[in-house]
Amino acid sequence: MGADRLARQIATITLDGAVECNPVEGPAAPYPARIAWVALAILVLLVTFSAVDRVALPLQAERIRIAFALSDFQLGLLQDTGGAIFAALCAYPIAWLADRYDRRWVLALCLVTWSGAAVMCGLAPSFTAILIASSFLAAGGAGVLPIAQAYVGNLFAGQARQTANSFFYFSTAAGGALAMIGVGQLIGFVDAAHSAPGSMWADWDPWRLVFFCVALPAPFFMLLLPLLPRVANSISPAAKPALSAMETEDAVEAGPTSFFGYLRSHSKVMLGVYGGVGLLAFGQSSVSVWSAVVAMREFHQTPAQVGFISGMILLVLLPVALGINLLVSRWAVPRFGVSTPIRIMRYAFILGFFVHIGLMFTRTAAQFYGVFFVLNLILLPAMMNLPGLLQSLGPSAMLSRIFAVNVMISTACAAVSAPFVGIISDMIAGAPFGLLMASAGTGAVAIGLAALAFALVERRYGAHAAWVETERAELAMEGQTG
Repeated sequence: MGADRLARQIATITLDGAVECNPVEGPAAPYPARIAWVALAILVLLVTFSAVDRVALPLQAERIRIAFALSDFQLGLLQDTGGAIFAALCAYPIAWLADRYDRRWVLALCLVTWSGAAVMCGLAPSFTAILIASSFLAAGGAGVLPIAQAYVGNLFAGQARQTANSFFYFSTAAGGALAMIGVGQLIGFVDAAHSAPGSMWADWDPWRLVFFCVALPAPFFMLLLPLLPRVANSISPAAKPALSAMETEDAVEAGPTSFFGYLRSHSKVMLGVYGGVGLLAFGQSSVSVWSAVVAMREFHQTPAQVGFISGMILLVLLPVALGINLLVSRWAVPRFGVSTPIRIMRYAFILGFFVHIGLMFTRTAAQFYGVFFVLNLILLPAMMNLPGLLQSLGPSAMLSRIFAVNVMISTACAAVSAPFVGIISDMIAGAPFGLLMASAGTGAVAIGLAALAFALVERRYGAHAAWVETERAELAMEGQTG
């Protein structure tokens, strides 16, 4: 039955790479809706909790600098560079574990790691100690996101997956903003409690107490993890005979023995997708990292104005982006099938290219914020399709590592982008609006190349994703009947 069903699925691939999905005979839901949505809610809470622990460091950076007499270079290592490098290095090993063992246990390991690291930050006696602790804090928090995104790919199918991915992106983004607000309020509460007469915490620095507080909910989340369903993460035995018989250009070999062997076997589709995502990260970082500096240098905005206006733009746009993505996906999935994420993102990148060009020629603060609003109105809904794009890149047995490679590539590209823009700006120093031209121009070129990369790989991606989706459905069916 598995081979016949797989053959029928592959036969529906059209010349443009899309899969014609019959609304009635589409992929069956891998898990009952109640179980899948409860699991999604737990994953959102878990990712939000990891954000709470991580924002405790940047919100207290100045206090930590004073406590340890740090230079700005050391503070930069503590806030971003050290943690980002360590998180990128740990992303793949954590994903490797998640693809081989019960993902709930790996999530528990991440939870213990970042919560324990938060406590160690509070106990750190020196800069070196808190740098090491903050690196583990970043690694544990970063490890949970690829696993959660892989989980969503197993829990949902078809239109339900598009909806779940949009909800997950929206909820985790909003959760990150709420984490920033909540930790800020927590710091104020701890300060008040610390300075109260007769306080039992008077001998502790307030910033250390905050780290202890953000780690406190860890046991509660540990109790939630068993509520997640155990997903099967191996290749369906029923699908293997059909895989070896497939003769399409991007046929998936039966039973790939290693992740890197799988990447090599499908290097064209992998390079196209990861290359496009890396270019997107490069382009987005070239604008986002420098936008505050541009607003202050070129348009004479204050830090308070930049923070308030930029935050309000994102706060207003998140629910709007969710609504746009749900509407567009509802229209697109029956027409483009598994090619929906890459098609939507490609069209958004084309629009984004022209908006970046327009950003280069803004000459007032109002124009700058207006074009920034339009740019995010286009890209935020498109980014909600990124998890779905990656979920169809590989079988369940490799899904966490698929996301981990994306984290590594995106982190590296974003890290290179900021100094690259700085070099261009230095080269045209003295030119009117030079930093704005360098930032927006770099973003335009990068996102234009991302659209080209997706256009070149779209047909190949559609054929590749068709097998992945069928394999996952077959495996889920066997898991439920086994």
